[in-house]
Amino acid sequence: MKKSSLYLLALWAVGFVFFLSACGDTTEDPVPLGGDLSITLTGDSITDEDSYDGYVGDTLLFNVAVEAEDGFSVLTISRNNTADTSFSSPAGQSPTTFNTTYRYVLMPEDTAGTVTLRFQAEDSNGKTTSQSFEITAMNTPTKVFRAVLLYAPLGQRNSETFFDAQTGTTYTVNEVNTGAANTSAMIDFGYYYGDDDDASIASPAAYPDSIYNLGTSGNQWNTLNNTLLRPANISAGQYAEARTNPQGITQIWNASTADPNSPSGEAVTRIETGDYLVFELDEERGRKRGLIHVEEVKGTYNQGDYIRIEVIVED
Repeated sequence: MKKSSLYLLALWAVGFVFFLSACGDTTEDPVPLGGDLSITLTGDSITDEDSYDGYVGDTLLFNVAVEAEDGFSVLTISRNNTADTSFSSPAGQSPTTFNTTYRYVLMPEDTAGTVTLRFQAEDSNGKTTSQSFEITAMNTPTKVFRAVLLYAPLGQRNSETFFDAQTGTTYTVNEVNTGAANTSAMIDFGYYYGDDDDASIASPAAYPDSIYNLGTSGNQWNTLNNTLLRPANISAGQYAEARTNPQGITQIWNASTADPNSPSGEAVTRIETGDYLVFELDEERGRKRGLIHVEEVKGTYNQGDYIRIEVIVED
């Protein structure tokens, strides 16, 4: 009995050794991880590695650089998990580097929550890597009206010469004359080109009668707003900052003085391309302040001549 037990124990020991040997023989070599794959994001507006806080209308330009040791295949850019655009390597090619640009404009709907942009690269072996960028968008405390064209006045009174700074709408004299009874109350300033004044912007109350008589003896507008206008000696940087800083507009207003050619302070004359103006709306319009950037003065007082401006006004 004792011999049988020893014999069985010996068999068990030998079997255990073979078991361990068998386990050792099935050990697999590590799976190679493949070559390096990376994404780098750069850009003038990107001051933080992975986030941006800005305002609706801001534009972000991403410079995207992919390095793929085993060959680049695809770059996919998604917004909140929805693919927006993708870039692929040319057929039959697997470059080790890939560079492109991606432009994103902050939209009003982006204010509903954080926007996550995801940049994912894949190499020729199917390996992927990604980088996320979070955007927080806010509504601006100002309104911005871009590329506004105010045309030189015409005898037919059908040129869009006047501007509503609350809505960005342009009007002809005829439209004001035939519109609702309160249409004239929405006009904040107008454009004209005078023999002595050259390119000029004036409030309805200070608009030259020799061009359009807007008062009771002429076109009989019910309201002639008294918008105050001043030339502003500011830089492009100060103007850009004012888009999100109404206090900056007030500082510019306080530092500016009326045009000597306008006793009422309701006009700026002899305007040139590149000039800046600061204004304050009529009391009935809330005394809101704003800035005007003169982008172009085209021609004089003929049909088709105009001034192109951008307007920033407190919301």
